[in-house]
Amino acid sequence: MKTNGKEFKAFMASDWPEGWYMDDDEILIDGKEDDGNIPYETLNDDCKVEILCGVVCSDNDNIDPINLETYFKKWRKSLTVEYVSVEIPKGKKQELMEFVKGLK
Repeated sequence: MKTNGKEFKAFMASDWPEGWYMDDDEILIDGKEDDGNIPYETLNDDCKVEILCGVVCSDNDNIDPINLETYFKKWRKSLTVEYVSVEIPKGKKQELMEFVKGLK
């Protein structure tokens, strides 16, 4: 599952149910495996994030873990906005930003 830093930070900062946490996750940040020492809130908005595996678990032992990618997709579907990441030729960023501002 691929995303960008901005969306992943929003996911991690979202309202998770009490007692729920991510476990056994393998996440690549700009192609490098996260060793668990990177505070996600410090990620660059435009970095590339790839969720390779993991689960979302509850402190309640009676609830089965949920696949991290499934949980992420469900969270994404609940949003009223979409996060996009684009690659454009150098020097065209301002032109793109002006176009995007006009979409309101």
